[in-house]
Amino acid sequence: MKLKACILSLLIIGATAFNAHSATSLSTIARWPYTPVASFLHPSPNAVTSGDHSHYSEPLLLWAVGDTISILQSDTMARVAVFRVDTATIIHDIHYASDAGSETLYIAAGKGGLMIYDLSGLTETPATTQPLQKGSLSQAPTNPGSRVISDTETIAIPQIDARGLGVFGDHVFLADVNFGMRVIDVTDPDHPSEEPLAAQDAIRMSGYKQPDVNGTYKTTGGYTNATVCEFGGRIYAFMLDYYYGLRAFDVTNPAVISTPVSKDMRSNLLYGSIALVTGLLATQGPDGSLYAYVTALDTYAQQSAALKLRVLSPGADLGDSPIITTGKCLTPGDATGIAVSDLTGFVADSDKGLQIIDFSTPVIKTDVPEYPIIGSFDTDTRGSYSVTISGDHAFMAVAENGLQKINVATATHPVHVQTVTSPISGDAVIYDNNHTYLLDGDSGLLIFDSSKPSELIHRGTLEISGTSYDLAVSGNHAYIANGEKGLTLIDISNKSIPILIPRPPTTPTADAAMAVAIYEKGVSRFACVANGSATPYLLINVTDPLNPRDPIAADTTGFTPGTARDVAVHGDHAFFADEKGLKVVDLSDPTAPAIIAEKDTTGTAVAVAIFTQASEMYALIADSTQGITIENVTDPSAIPETVAVIPPPETGSYKHIDAQTHFAFAVAGKNGLTAFDLTDPANPETAASYQTKSSAEQVSAFVKDDLLYTAVAEKYHGLVINKVSETSKQEPSTPLGSSTSSSSCFINSASRDLF
Repeated sequence: MKLKACILSLLIIGATAFNAHSATSLSTIARWPYTPVASFLHPSPNAVTSGDHSHYSEPLLLWAVGDTISILQSDTMARVAVFRVDTATIIHDIHYASDAGSETLYIAAGKGGLMIYDLSGLTETPATTQPLQKGSLSQAPTNPGSRVISDTETIAIPQIDARGLGVFGDHVFLADVNFGMRVIDVTDPDHPSEEPLAAQDAIRMSGYKQPDVNGTYKTTGGYTNATVCEFGGRIYAFMLDYYYGLRAFDVTNPAVISTPVSKDMRSNLLYGSIALVTGLLATQGPDGSLYAYVTALDTYAQQSAALKLRVLSPGADLGDSPIITTGKCLTPGDATGIAVSDLTGFVADSDKGLQIIDFSTPVIKTDVPEYPIIGSFDTDTRGSYSVTISGDHAFMAVAENGLQKINVATATHPVHVQTVTSPISGDAVIYDNNHTYLLDGDSGLLIFDSSKPSELIHRGTLEISGTSYDLAVSGNHAYIANGEKGLTLIDISNKSIPILIPRPPTTPTADAAMAVAIYEKGVSRFACVANGSATPYLLINVTDPLNPRDPIAADTTGFTPGTARDVAVHGDHAFFADEKGLKVVDLSDPTAPAIIAEKDTTGTAVAVAIFTQASEMYALIADSTQGITIENVTDPSAIPETVAVIPPPETGSYKHIDAQTHFAFAVAGKNGLTAFDLTDPANPETAASYQTKSSAEQVSAFVKDDLLYTAVAEKYHGLVINKVSETSKQEPSTPLGSSTSSSSCFINSASRDLF
């Protein structure tokens, strides 16, 4: 079977949902913190680890999500500490050195480089002192070869991108996408430094970066994972190389790094130029041999596998014999993270959850012996990506709902014990002027540069006290509906350093601020706030952000107010969704806002959006039981009969909506995102849908460079960017990059001397 067009699409643009009738698709092109779209391109399967601490009776768990580290007690799952690190990308790998009295955390933080934290001061739950940051290494190495493309051509040093790390003694072995293996001396953790090679040349002064097949350095160094172990009195570092497969180094002397022994694991995908490798672990087996365990996808990105590779036999030196595949286990999902205890393997298998493998004796079925799956756990496990073992328990990071504790004392019958929700939550989202703003309702605001929507760059974070529900952005300010605290204003003129304003930073609203939208009249700016039940429809003059005026409640004479949950603004009118339906407030005189019309829905209206079509204006109202009603509000004071009703989803209800061009986008919790074609508002059509990993909370649609996108806030999955495409119905062409080679995948055959 050759590479299918849909698989190439997955490689390039991620998960895509199509509708055959409308020829519209929603394609995921970026995520944060669970990057990237195709996990096998740049994996980060090492988000969970554990180890002892001298001040705690049971091991601690360390869990990385995005830019955040959460430390928990493994027995109770109680949170010991939470802290953020400074990186424009995410934390890809963590290593916890549990030496009593000097407990240290090493972090591979993508473009933030290597970071080191002292955890020895943690003493209580929750800890009264935060982990102490020691040193960091965020600059590129000075290797001349890092600049060389060919003998006659050079380039500027690219940015560092630390993806994996292994630690032994006083050295960190860092896997860097652009610089290969970097060897870092951490004898002084406050000042980590590159370990110089004993014998330097015109290409290398430290570490290791191999040339490509042409003898140049244009496309090399794609190291994405790392681990280190001791075997037979020597130290070995293992690297997963995106461009080749597995690399094994003897690093006993960190100043002498020789050419590695390698395992070619390249597939046929994209002309055989990449290896679809993800998770990595190295350990000594009960038979005394050194083994590496690798998770990978096959040639066509259709099957996932966990492989057991014999690297060294007892008494042998590295390179005495090739690395041999002893067997494979095909998993039902997309294997990413892997942990091994004795001869039992534990794989985080994406939407298929935890897969437990017997690595003791393979069964001979094909060219490559197969290891059997002996147990699994797949309840609420969409997006499982990392796993570690501590005692009788597996701790698995899951995009759907957080960190799961699973009892695996009986491997054939794993039992769920407890789930801790993610320290990062996506509760509200809005796009404005090349930036996307994600609101974490329990912790604060995150700002991303999305000038290139497929490459989210984390610019800044601001912690906000209380529980926040919604946000709006206008100019250099963000406005947060901060629940019982009221309206919170933030200066975002410097996206890297957002600050609360004024002091105190909130304007009380006498109830619970649930949603906010901005109304501008001349040089004046006002915040319209959906404010619970007592004073549900508020207008606040925020022209001077340092001195917001007192809230003004809209006059409700002649109308029955209800608990307001959402608000949208168009022209001189605010449209509120409340428990009774739609309320329209006239804002033309900001000193005396007043309701001028209403339209009831059968249930509770929870969200509202406005769109225009030709000379007509329409309101979309999401109702908890009715679905989405479409109302003509061209004359807001006289709303005619309902134009159309979009039925509710099969389960649950729509929670939030937005509209852009001729599309409406609605999120429905675990039912994900749905796009509706509103070309004819009286006859809306379902255009496409996208199944989110976690509960979809809000959506913001935007146009960038004449292309349509959506930003979705997922409860425990953060921020997701989708591209909306309309295509003509035609047969797919031959996929670009499809290889005509007849060689098979490294996990399915013995070709190319792979075994």
